[in-house]
Amino acid sequence: MKRTQADKWALNMEAARQFHAREGHLNVPRKHLEQMDGDEAGVKLGMFVDNARRRADKLTAERHEALSALGHALGVGSKGPAGENPAGPFVALSS
Repeated sequence: MKRTQADKWALNMEAARQFHAREGHLNVPRKHLEQMDGDEAGVKLGMFVDNARRRADKLTAERHEALSALGHALGVGSKGPAGENPAGPFVALSS
């Protein structure tokens, strides 16, 4: 059965939450495969996190909000005065 884009997004977000719960961060190497229950091949979490950071400005509001919940874990954006992130909790990282 072919997965829809929404299914793939949900699986990637689940993998990101699992990795963060285990490791305490989301500095995922680009080639990292996160093993999920029932998925022998693994989820390409490193690629997902990298792509999400690079394409943050092109995401739907719903997906942007979902990533914002992990914003501190993703380590994105720069801190402004008083520790506030002027660009929001999830923004693209500069390359």
